[in-house]
Parts: sequence; C-alpha cells; structure tokens
Amino acid sequence: MAAAAFLAAAPWRLESVDEIPLERQEDLLAVNVVALTALTHLFLRDMLARGRGRILNVASTADQLVTVPV
Repeated sequence: MAAAAFLAAAPWRLESVDEIPLERQEDLLAVNVVALTALTHLFLRDMLARGRGRILNVASTADQLVTVPV
C-alpha cells in the first residue's frame, strides 16, 4: 500500500519517502485507512439491522509493481 500511495503522491516521478512531507503522508493514510473504515462503519449498521450483507475490501497490488527509493 505504501509504495502505491507514495507513487500517487507524485506520479510524474518516484520520490523517496523522506522527500514527501509528513502532512502529505498523513493525507494518504487518511484516504487509504480512515475512508475505508468510515465507509465500512456506514454500511455495517444497515447490514446488521437487516441481519445480512457483505463487505468486500479490495486492495491494490501496485506496491508490488514499483520500487520506491528509500
């Protein structure tokens, strides 16, 4: 996840993690983790009330396709 997220931070070139400001890294984590958790929570309540439902979380494999210099 980290490599894909950091590639998204600067798609025109690969950046070393130390070149990306901490605030930008936190923004990327918010999108990748907090948004997923919030959406799961939002739909989970209705599923529990109905007594059925499924949540499918899909992750990217882009982090396996690129190497981010460290």
